[in-house]
Amino acid sequence: KCLGPCQGTVSIEEYNLIVEQILKFLEGKKEILVTELRKRMEFHSENLEFERAALYRDRIDTVLNLQRKQTIVNQIGGDEDFIG
Repeated sequence: KCLGPCQGTVSIEEYNLIVEQILKFLEGKKEILVTELRKRMEFHSENLEFERAALYRDRIDTVLNLQRKQTIVNQIGGDEDFIG
């Protein structure tokens, strides 16, 4: 779902923030990402911006659900990289 940055439907700052969040997700920094998303959700909720807070709540749910689906348990132990 394109945010339409070339059409001016999203600010440069907001677009850059979303790109940073995507990079954190792809780099495996999901815990940091979820913490940042929770802070933003709480901020918007405290400012009575409930629709905006709901967007962050949904993003948190998506990240956590994807994280659960990507968890692989290695019975032998140690770290391994898997590419599918």
